[in-house]
Amino acid sequence: MNETVTLNPMLCEKIAIMFCVGLSHVMEVESAEKRKARGLAPYVLFLVSSYLTGPGFSQEMWTAGMTSTLSVLFSRKAELPGSTETLDLPEWDPNDLSSVPYYPYADAFLNLYPFILAADHNDTNVSKYFGPVLSIAGYVLDGVKEGLSPTKKETREQLERWRKSTFRDEQEIAELSAKLDQLETIVRQAKENADI
Repeated sequence: MNETVTLNPMLCEKIAIMFCVGLSHVMEVESAEKRKARGLAPYVLFLVSSYLTGPGFSQEMWTAGMTSTLSVLFSRKAELPGSTETLDLPEWDPNDLSSVPYYPYADAFLNLYPFILAADHNDTNVSKYFGPVLSIAGYVLDGVKEGLSPTKKETREQLERWRKSTFRDEQEIAELSAKLDQLETIVRQAKENADI
């Protein structure tokens, strides 16, 4: 039986907003110099890893999600769990130059959301969610833009709440930095080994 995957584009946009609000907050914790030196990938992996936990996510699912995210960040190819196949993400609008800085974040989220949906449905077949998610890429891009450059009052308030409630002491900041160091090493090794 062919099961239909139905998505709420507005909900997807809101989750993309919150993903990027969280990403903005994590990146703000460190100095601008360290952010520049690390690059984008460790921060995105940190956020993705936190979404790939909880009910519905096995160790295999976590590993597959992280590996696929690395592949998407470096080659725009999603790796499908349990398969040797990859899925090329569709090209963005080449004429929309103002959106270019947001594309890597949107790509990462377009890769992450099928994993979230599969876990929500207690389903190991992540690949069946990619098509429906990619069909609402425009909503995801809008959410990413809002999350990274808030124009709405509610988004700015959410970011401010995050700032006040998390990473307030030096130990938490040091722990975050250590995790990002580990992820930076993983990213560097993946590039060197050409595993992606």
